[in-house]
Amino acid sequence: MKPESFTFRILKTLMEVYNESTWTYRHPWSVLSSMPEYQKLKRKKLYDGYCYLLKKKYLCKLGEKYELTSKAKELLRARNLEELLRIKKKKWDKKWRIVIFDIPETMRAKRKKLRGLLGRLGFQKIQKSVWLTPYDFLGEVEELAREENLLKFLLLIETKKLSRFSEFEREFFGKK
Repeated sequence: MKPESFTFRILKTLMEVYNESTWTYRHPWSVLSSMPEYQKLKRKKLYDGYCYLLKKKYLCKLGEKYELTSKAKELLRARNLEELLRIKKKKWDKKWRIVIFDIPETMRAKRKKLRGLLGRLGFQKIQKSVWLTPYDFLGEVEELAREENLLKFLLLIETKKLSRFSEFEREFFGKK
């Protein structure tokens, strides 16, 4: 789903309105049709977008409740990361962020997910479980770690001093 698409806009609106929770009191369709930005549209277009989200399993109905699926949450998280990358990579505050982790082999999938996030955020791997970035993404890492119950396996560090500073500065910023 493209971020500029109408259905993505609907999905993002639902996420903001319900803040990722299960919807127990109002049908998502009634919420959307009552919002000013959607009232201008033809009801059929809005209804088609809503039905598309159900069909593609971005939205699911559980009895009388509706909720965003994990597929939808992952898509929104990925789009938010892209936006964060554009915003946060513009100016460096002269601090380095380091993530160190030791996640057990029994949690391999969660470890892989964490490494994937670190890579997408622009962290560089210094050692197998030591990652470094000059940008302030520790909050995003901590959020994922909290969701996946990994906080006790992580050490998050923010520092102004770093040995081999010029080597890392060259790697991230291309400075000589």
